[in-house]
Amino acid sequence: MSIKMIAADLDGTLLNTHSQLSAYTREVLARCAAQNIKLVAATGRAYTAMPACIAESDLFDYAVTSNGAAIYDMHRKALLQDFVLPADSARQLIDFALQERLGLELICEGSAYGEGYYFDHPEAFLFNQRSIDYLRSTRTKIDDLEAFLATRLARLQSIDFVLPAGREKESIAAQFARNIELYITSSHARILEFSAAGCGKANALRYLLEREGTTADALACFGNAENDLEMIQLAAVGAAVANSPPEVLKQVPLHCGDCNADGVAKFIEESLHL
Repeated sequence: MSIKMIAADLDGTLLNTHSQLSAYTREVLARCAAQNIKLVAATGRAYTAMPACIAESDLFDYAVTSNGAAIYDMHRKALLQDFVLPADSARQLIDFALQERLGLELICEGSAYGEGYYFDHPEAFLFNQRSIDYLRSTRTKIDDLEAFLATRLARLQSIDFVLPAGREKESIAAQFARNIELYITSSHARILEFSAAGCGKANALRYLLEREGTTADALACFGNAENDLEMIQLAAVGAAVANSPPEVLKQVPLHCGDCNADGVAKFIEESLHL
């Protein structure tokens, strides 16, 4: 088996729980890059919300952001492909989140925004202080939502719901599941992510494989959440990190070590022999 592309989720997969890329993982990735293996950061984050250790690295050839809604050439810092939500569907999602008092995040042209109430009262939605700090450091507050939407409604790449404790994402997702204009996924038990049909990390990787003139037989993927399952299943070698939720681990036969123990890098070195 000849691996020509490696794609990895970031948070909780390639990065440790402090959103850091360890020196050992960086060394293994550099060795892969030296063998002309294309490296892809595949994340639910918006482009501008990627940590500096990824955004400023020269290791990654591509970034799949917002669950495949936008794909970038990392060396040229150029947008290769993006999808926007149909305006009617976006409006429906936003109105639902406001009515149900859900945390509302909007991603537009690679930047992430937080609706005003959610931004000002994150303790009602978020899981811990680290999540609140992440919100404040990666999102821009929307003071006037209608004014924001007046110029951006038709340009939204992704809409995320952050659910308060006690709300089940499955029942909410079911309400929108029949909308063929939407791709629905999740990176956390209390987060629902919506983008346009045709998105998803797996479809983004299909685009990049074709661009590179290769196939999924030469692809290795790593992840830790529901939004990683499709790309893991696409790949010739797909593994979930040990810290993944049980429902993810059950669906992925191949596992690697914990994100805090360089699980992905060790798998690449020891199992892929790279």
